[in-house]
Amino acid sequence: DYYHWKDAIGPLQQRPSRNNPMDNSIHENNFGTDEFISFCRQIGAEPLITANAGTGSLEELLVWQRYFLEQKFPVRYWEIGNEIYLAEPKMPARIPGNDKRIYKTAADYSELFNKWSAAIRKQDGQAMVGAIAGTYNTSSENKGWLEIVLKSSASAIDFVALHNSFAPLIFRSYDYTNERKRTDAYQAMLASVSYTAQDLSFVQKKLREAGMQSPRIAVTEHFPLFGTGDHDQLLASLDQSRTLGSALYTASLF
Repeated sequence: DYYHWKDAIGPLQQRPSRNNPMDNSIHENNFGTDEFISFCRQIGAEPLITANAGTGSLEELLVWQRYFLEQKFPVRYWEIGNEIYLAEPKMPARIPGNDKRIYKTAADYSELFNKWSAAIRKQDGQAMVGAIAGTYNTSSENKGWLEIVLKSSASAIDFVALHNSFAPLIFRSYDYTNERKRTDAYQAMLASVSYTAQDLSFVQKKLREAGMQSPRIAVTEHFPLFGTGDHDQLLASLDQSRTLGSALYTASLF
C-alpha cells in the first residue's frame, strides 16, 4: 500500500530507506525487482505482483510492468491492491497505516480496478488480473465489499485474491508454555481451517451469482501465524509456526 518499486532498483547503496506506516519502522530497499526476478529464476517460480492501489498510480504500475517485460520476465498474474478494504477514512486508524491515505470505498476500488486491469491487458495480452476480496475481514465502512466489487467489475476479473487463511491471531501476550493455553490455541488453529473452507464456499457462490462460470480464487496470503504484538510476542508466535501443530494446520488448509 505504500511501496514504490523504483525505490528498490539500481545500486544498493543508492536506494533510499523508507518509513513503513504499517509498523512505523524504517525499511531498507535491499530486495527489489531485480533481486525478485533473479530469485524466481533460481527456484523456478512464476511471479504474482501486487500493484500499489493505496498510494500508487496507474502510470507507476504500467512502467513497472514494462520493466518486467524489458527484463524478459513477463508477469502473468497481477493483484490490484493489498488489503485496502481494511482501511478507514480517518487518521490514525485502529490498525496502523490502514487510514485515510489508502482508504477507498468498494465503488472507488471497482472504478480503479476496471481502468487498471484494462491497461495491464492492453500492454500484455497474456496478463491475468485479480481483484482483492474482503469478506468478513473488512473495516466497518467497507462491509459488503465483495458484492459491490462484483456488481461493477465481475466481467473484468480473472481471479479473486483472498487473505483469509491464517491461524487465529492473538494480539496480546500469550503463555505458550502453559499446556492448556497451548492446546486451546492449537484447537482454534485447526478449527480456523474449517472457517476458511466456509469462506471459500461463500466466495465461490458469490462469483457464480455474478455470472462467473469458472471462478478462480487465489489465496495470496496464508500462514500458521498465531499473532503479532511486541517483539517478544512476535518471536513466540513465529516459534509456534515451526511446530507439528502448525504443520497440521498447513496440511489441513491445502
